[in-house]
Amino acid sequence: MRLVLLGQSLITHDLRAIPWPDRVRLAERLGDADAVFTDLEVTLQGAGIPTREGTFLHTAPPSVLNCLSDLGIGLLGLANNHAWDLGTEGLLATRAACLAQGFTVAGTGADIDAAFAPGIRTTPHGRVGLVAFAAGKIRVGAAATVDRPGVAELRLTEQGDCHPDDLSRVLNSVRQAARQSEAVIACLHNHHWEPDRAATPAWQRHLARACIDAGAHVFVGHGSPELHGIEHHRGRPILHGLGSFIFQSVTPAGHYPPQAWQSVIAILDSATGALELLPLSLDEAGTNGARGVPAVATDEIAESILSGLGKLSTTLEVQENTA
Repeated sequence: MRLVLLGQSLITHDLRAIPWPDRVRLAERLGDADAVFTDLEVTLQGAGIPTREGTFLHTAPPSVLNCLSDLGIGLLGLANNHAWDLGTEGLLATRAACLAQGFTVAGTGADIDAAFAPGIRTTPHGRVGLVAFAAGKIRVGAAATVDRPGVAELRLTEQGDCHPDDLSRVLNSVRQAARQSEAVIACLHNHHWEPDRAATPAWQRHLARACIDAGAHVFVGHGSPELHGIEHHRGRPILHGLGSFIFQSVTPAGHYPPQAWQSVIAILDSATGALELLPLSLDEAGTNGARGVPAVATDEIAESILSGLGKLSTTLEVQENTA
């Protein structure tokens, strides 16, 4: 199968209503895939009460789902630190709206078993399983428990390792997805950042390899707004951080470094593990609501993005695609 893995989508309004020169071009690229995945970093408006305020309250009208669907996206990770921005009611309403719109989702649920359970999507070439979970900045009351809805939270111990109970849930879910699917995506949204936000912590590297061992065909990292390195384990790719696909942050200009406005689309052949990378440039200074909207990077910028990613990676050899 041909899988497309995107950075996280902080999408605060329907981008079809604004000038977006590369929308059709990107939709065509995504439309060639059997399945396209992103991390929805907003809670949908219409239910619930805000649990935070100001710059980092991430909500959006339900119409953003139509925008994502029109781009060809069908798989959504919902486990992140903004899933509870409208409380439990908003979290459950967002999950329900995504399912009603035809998306396959994972990472939140009515209890801890539902939150960690994989989503399964049927494609013309087989089924794709999605497992999604989050670590860091999951606020009190937001994590799913045996008797409370919420986020699939992966906690860390005082020693900085994955909590064994949560790790067991993650790996069991990956195994379950592998039994039901021909390809499995495991996604971590992580906010336990290193001082260098482009550095991947050792515990995440161990976790990613364990997910591959359990049956994942690809491990995807989200959370940090910057690209992280790529490695392979048993011939399968680990994308430690894809940055953002859409980044409609309302932070002041310069709040994030320039690297936060760069990303890649990763196109994976699940049978061979081969990756194609399409560099993206996000518009930090965009007007008319176009801030953080992706465009295919130009030659010099694309070369810079791939060069920087290569330096962060252990098993990435960049070759120009002349096709």
